Amino acid sequence: MKDINFSLVDGYMKSPHAPRFEHRKEFQIYVFGDLLGAISNDQLLKPDAAFDHIIMSVLAKQSVPLLMLKLVGSFYLIIGKETSWTIWCSTSSPGLCLYPEKSVVTFFSSEREAYECFGTTQNIDEDEIVGHVAAHHILMRTSFGTLFKGIHRLPAGGYAQWNNQDRQIRSYLFLADAFREQERLKSRNIEGLEFGQRLEGILKLTLDYYGRNNCKLYLSGGIDSAVILAAISAIGESVDCIHKLYNKRATRESQIAQKLSKYFNMDYFQEDVADVLPSQVSVEDARSTGEQGLGLNVTFEGLSANQNLNCSPKKEPIWQFPITGQNADTLYHVDTFAPPSRIYGLPRLKAILSTVEKRMYYSSIFLGSSFCRQFLLLCKGSINFSGRDFSLSRLVESIATPIVEHTLPFHSNTSKSHSRKFEDVFRTNRRRCISDIVYKEFARVDIAISDNAKATVAEKTFLIKLVRWCRTVFNVPISYHNSGQISGDVRLLPYQEGPMVSFLMARPIRAREIFFVKHLSSRYFRSVTGNSYRFFVRPDGYSLVRDIVQTARLLNGPRKEQFDLDQIETKVKRKELAKERFKEQIQVLGKMISDDDKVLKHCVQAQVNRNYIESLYARLTDSCAESINRSDVMELCRFVNMHNYMRKLFSEFNS
Repeated sequence: MKDINFSLVDGYMKSPHAPRFEHRKEFQIYVFGDLLGAISNDQLLKPDAAFDHIIMSVLAKQSVPLLMLKLVGSFYLIIGKETSWTIWCSTSSPGLCLYPEKSVVTFFSSEREAYECFGTTQNIDEDEIVGHVAAHHILMRTSFGTLFKGIHRLPAGGYAQWNNQDRQIRSYLFLADAFREQERLKSRNIEGLEFGQRLEGILKLTLDYYGRNNCKLYLSGGIDSAVILAAISAIGESVDCIHKLYNKRATRESQIAQKLSKYFNMDYFQEDVADVLPSQVSVEDARSTGEQGLGLNVTFEGLSANQNLNCSPKKEPIWQFPITGQNADTLYHVDTFAPPSRIYGLPRLKAILSTVEKRMYYSSIFLGSSFCRQFLLLCKGSINFSGRDFSLSRLVESIATPIVEHTLPFHSNTSKSHSRKFEDVFRTNRRRCISDIVYKEFARVDIAISDNAKATVAEKTFLIKLVRWCRTVFNVPISYHNSGQISGDVRLLPYQEGPMVSFLMARPIRAREIFFVKHLSSRYFRSVTGNSYRFFVRPDGYSLVRDIVQTARLLNGPRKEQFDLDQIETKVKRKELAKERFKEQIQVLGKMISDDDKVLKHCVQAQVNRNYIESLYARLTDSCAESINRSDVMELCRFVNMHNYMRKLFSEFNS
């Protein structure tokens, strides 16, 4: 989707774009963006038919939230009636930034445009700025907040209502409305091959809309992208498969991706990422990239990839449409904590069993009854609560407030890089902006969800996934939209399209899926290929029996202390090399900021936030620090990105 903006002026729609529209006496309908089609009653509707379906649904006064979960594409639906307007953001869209001012409400699909038009040095939200820097890049934003207090966010899966009489705009999540209506109608078909049918339909509409020759598949070798590849094959289509190599090093995943491509008879390409050293990075290009939007140069791997693909902001982008398997983990399993795809045989079985505890928090057996929780406590391990201490609110809060991405519920998940006081402030803000909002949405649609309420497993599951939606999922298309304005890549997220969201969001995780991770994905893959996904992971000639026999011999045979000195030396060298690379990256980051240009210090007033910002400026000059890790470098990348972004905005304000 290219940048889109439009306004409601005294209750009338104004826009420089030419959307799909329908004007009737009873209502007006506009669609901005890419409406790919719809899946309704097992039928695929092309864009024109999908738009007609919208009109007929509005005429029949059918549920718009349920309608939105039938539609496919990154778009905005605007419905105007005599006294009100409603703006709906599709589930895979980057959402909108909106600015209400007197009788005018202006909407932007681009953060940058909204901030440039209506941001000022007086309305900076310092908690959001600090949160964007501290939090992992995939959860940097909050669902309804922005960097400026007067500018509001409407996330993917949300809608806003404008009343012509009181001229107030109110924002909600239509995912909550849709879930409430689905529960009332009991319309969700949970099992069967519906998972595959929906995915196939989404991909068919995607390839028809964007053109088969313009689309490609980012094939990591993991189960999520492998299932997309199988679905593309199942509908009789073919696309180029792109596998990214980091530091020009082929991995086990590379072999799996190549094997999958060969089996499905699709062209396979490898794309080098980060094949330049930090010292070879153009500081000016890096600074210019960071000025274009947030989430662009999260790591030097991503920055180098942009440079190698000639994605300089100074050049006109060539639009391409890569399909990715992102967000399947969150929407299906919340967090899988599964071993990497490359692991097979007994080592995989061992890794699966050792991480059962991490997955059980989201399962129906854990959420279902206190008796089941007590039973699971028999294998307590590192579970950080007793059965009597369990509370749903505590579970939700522990999911909503971490700074890092993959964390265990009921654990402190603290960071060595941040003070306890700073983390307390951060968590308080995230609680207010995520979990509190989700609880309000449940109350708005009359679902009793609390420690004392007798909520169903489906309601608890949806509550957890809606928290993850507001914490993680909606962030992804925003960052992709920002980067797409530079690179020309419009990344497509089939797992985040309405029909898949409708299927996955409230689907409880069965007890068996604690052990058989992503059972639906694996079953669908087998139905298409006749082979298990593991068939492609295991090397040729692998025998499970031989694996078991060899393991048994090792366990029963005499134990000998063996030290591979060469292997130990190699590991030490790699660790030292990584540390030197991190130091070099920090030096380059430091060059992007001049000593007298510490703009972020002017954006924060609270002492705890000032201490945090000042510590990051100091860390940029401390390249000799010994305790440097990848997380530190990523945090500094976000910090420099924010610094350059705000510096650019300040220059726009002054001009």
